[in-house]
Amino acid sequence: MSTTIRMADGDFFINSAGRTESIEGPSKAAQDIGEILMTPLDADRDYGNELETLDFPPQISTFAGEGLISKKVDEAIQRLRRFQRKDVYAEADERIKKIRNLVVQNIGPGSFFFWVNCELEDTTVTPSRVLVVSLRHQESAQVGQTMPELLRKIAKLNR
Repeated sequence: MSTTIRMADGDFFINSAGRTESIEGPSKAAQDIGEILMTPLDADRDYGNELETLDFPPQISTFAGEGLISKKVDEAIQRLRRFQRKDVYAEADERIKKIRNLVVQNIGPGSFFFWVNCELEDTTVTPSRVLVVSLRHQESAQVGQTMPELLRKIAKLNR
């Protein structure tokens, strides 16, 4: 069994007793997905992603931007799968089998929202991560107006 320390907002999660908590299984898988998608690529370790290196002009086509982000997210998840296969303690309820759904949507000039849902090797639980990739500065009102519509689409996919 593989365990790790539970994280919250990029830091160790501290419970009401003032202690850290450990997680395993699908919860660990969900945290690992979020971690690899927020970690810049380290080519020496073959870990992380190249999303932060993307620099889209504001006039990029939605199709091109969504396609490139889909490719980079898929590459990061494949890196995580390779990393998990090397971990002798990783069990089937935390190892990613495949990406079940990957939704990328343009939410403003040079900014994209994506949601990834992965199927694990041995569980009915599918950990998901919802992240907003802002490749250009934009007003937060645009994101706020678009987010409810995107969340409704995600709910339909999850049924």
